[in-house]
Amino acid sequence: LTLPPLDAGGLLEGCEPSTMSHWVHIKHSIDQATLHRDRCLEVPFNPTTPDYWGGGWFEYSNKEAAQEALEQSGATRQFKCPLCKP
Repeated sequence: LTLPPLDAGGLLEGCEPSTMSHWVHIKHSIDQATLHRDRCLEVPFNPTTPDYWGGGWFEYSNKEAAQEALEQSGATRQFKCPLCKP
């Protein structure tokens, strides 16, 4: 078994660096929104389709966009996940 060589940045040649996405979990029914990192244990493998009353999981490509979405979610209680600490 041989592995492809690594480039100077420690990535496999031809691979793009992965970007860390962030998730906002909105729960309208309990007036709460929480910001999570991409690899947080609380983020489901296959997030369900969001609906207004139940809320849902929303993915953002960067932390700034996720933070802005958290602030604009309309939820009175806004948190950063205590597990992944985004």
